Amino acid sequence: MVLFIFGAVVDFFSRNIDRIFKRKPKPTGWYQLDMERGGVWQPESPASSNSVENISKVPGAWGTSRVWDDLRRDQGALSRERDNLDAEKAAWKLECSRIKEEQKALEKERQRFQEEKASFFTEREKWNKEKHAQEKSRKDLETILKSFIKKSQQNTEVIANLRRGIEMRQMINNPTPPASPTTEKMNAAAHLPSCGSEKRRIEPRVQTAMVA
Repeated sequence: MVLFIFGAVVDFFSRNIDRIFKRKPKPTGWYQLDMERGGVWQPESPASSNSVENISKVPGAWGTSRVWDDLRRDQGALSRERDNLDAEKAAWKLECSRIKEEQKALEKERQRFQEEKASFFTEREKWNKEKHAQEKSRKDLETILKSFIKKSQQNTEVIANLRRGIEMRQMINNPTPPASPTTEKMNAAAHLPSCGSEKRRIEPRVQTAMVA
């Protein structure tokens, strides 16, 4: 504890001894520069490493004119850097505007895609309705055709039954079997008058009329 207090007192006096005895700090001039310009930090103690008073001159340090030249050079470099930054900023703004235009184009494309998608779904729904209507019409037509075919078959069966009934009735009323078609033709030819006999019948009538 005593050593800690003693060290703190010594450190305090080492920092403030110039102020206590009213000593003026040494003029530093342009020696507050980095290592490239010849300035070197030489702190008296680790606690006073940031003190400006601890900068000392080193051999080969630059003069004031050289420092101004270096500052002008740095100013030119800073100007060029600023111009480069302005150019990069302008390019960045152009890139941002291009990205915004692309976003707008993508938004329009997305809207167009949504419209086409909605139109596609509408057309598909319409096509499905037409397909269902055609399917229903086909089924109705098949039902009608089946009913027509069924009725035709029923009518054919009815007609066949009627024909069989008529034939059975004729057979009951006329027990003799019907003649063959050849016999019927021969009988019909026998009953027809010949052409010569008809001519002989007509000629006497004509002669009787002339005499009269």
